[in-house]
Amino acid sequence: MTINGKRGTPSRLISLFKIIKRKTIEMGLVRNFNKTLEIWLAHQGIPNITVNEGADYCYFYETHKLQWGMIANPKMESDFGQFFYEYGVNSLQFDPIDIHVISFLHEVGHVLTINNFSEEEMLIYAIEKENLKDIFTYWNLPVELAANVWAINWINAHVSEYKALYALFKSYLSAMSNNEDIMEQIRDWMDDIMDGDTDADLFIVEEDDYEC
Repeated sequence: MTINGKRGTPSRLISLFKIIKRKTIEMGLVRNFNKTLEIWLAHQGIPNITVNEGADYCYFYETHKLQWGMIANPKMESDFGQFFYEYGVNSLQFDPIDIHVISFLHEVGHVLTINNFSEEEMLIYAIEKENLKDIFTYWNLPVELAANVWAINWINAHVSEYKALYALFKSYLSAMSNNEDIMEQIRDWMDDIMDGDTDADLFIVEEDDYEC
């Protein structure tokens, strides 16, 4: 499966990432990564999606915002990877499958499949997902399963592109984990959550954010 009929070759993707690096080098590390993912989406034929960081992976379909997650959840990550293997990801090519990349592609799947569901179906989905305790049942809800199946099909059909995307995530996330300012802000956010501020948003402030 391709995204809107487009499929880049590995060499084209490498060139794309070099262009991205030149265009965004003056931005902060997190802003740079957000912009990189927006350009990646546009290159795949999915423009006008805003990407931002947050605690976990989400797609806000009413505002066309895709959020990638900065907080690890080992148990859920293990379960989600197992779900992808069981539903058809070729484990011989992807071992282990990367939680950040499949989570990102799952949200891209939402972008491309959400309009297949009626307003009534979305209302039922909103009610059902609030009353579930089993995460595997949640991932099998029609709206979630559609996004998962799209991601699985894309991964199996785009091996080189998946590996390039994995390398991109690995490079940026490794750099962020070694950035003390970013990690301190994440720790501060976690402290706020532990203190009871469950509505606190995780948003990283970098030096370039202060520029006028």
